[in-house]
Amino acid sequence: MNENMSELKEQEKQSVVRSANHWVMGAVFILVGGVLLLRNVTGFAFENWWVLFWLIPLGGFVSAIWGQYRANGRLNSGLIIGAAFMVLMMAVFLFNLNWGTLWPVFFIFGGIAVLLSKQHQG
Repeated sequence: MNENMSELKEQEKQSVVRSANHWVMGAVFILVGGVLLLRNVTGFAFENWWVLFWLIPLGGFVSAIWGQYRANGRLNSGLIIGAAFMVLMMAVFLFNLNWGTLWPVFFIFGGIAVLLSKQHQG
């Protein structure tokens, strides 16, 4: 009986993760397609529009974060830091920001990662 319950719970967790993946990845593709269509119709364009394709792995990060939260009730700090890092990289390329100004953010991300990892270890 206990084995059946644990199998059902595991299947439910996997279903929640798959459901989150579908929603996030679908939204990412719609967003990328919308931006590319806007570019074709209006002529509005980012100089580095190719960075929008980074939304696909970013969608994977968000999907994994949401799926793990739904399954375990906890947020994965490593995935959150990875997603935040990817958003920063995308912003730098999309808006031609200066790396020389933003490099201290990497220390901030590192500090947050260390603090969150120590919090989970006890």
